[in-house]
Amino acid sequence: MDGLKIRLGLLGLGLAGFAVLSPLQAETASGPPLRMSTPEVATELLASVAAARPGTEILLGVRQQIAPGWHTYWRNPGDSGMATRISWTLPAGARGGELLWPAPRRFAEGSDSVFGYQDEVTLL
Repeated sequence: MDGLKIRLGLLGLGLAGFAVLSPLQAETASGPPLRMSTPEVATELLASVAAARPGTEILLGVRQQIAPGWHTYWRNPGDSGMATRISWTLPAGARGGELLWPAPRRFAEGSDSVFGYQDEVTLL
């Protein structure tokens, strides 16, 4: 990505797809494309451009494909759970903005109400 090295650290999991984003196929400095999977959630980094240039703004998203029967949490998880957190390690001079959250749905977990996502979601 023209010298831009991004390492994505996902703490928790959570993200509705946006057509302007496409999977980043470029390999990172450490090797494979920016993807991470567990049996419950597969994540992938998406970008609005193929390469970032100094002085430009790009939109990044983390797409989560969530296994049937599972869900991830919104910024306000409700009565239980933990909101998805994304930690970026960016090159000098670069900065990340606030997460943009799609509208969640409400889930009942016993007597608790929680807010989050199922199937697939993308956090920007």
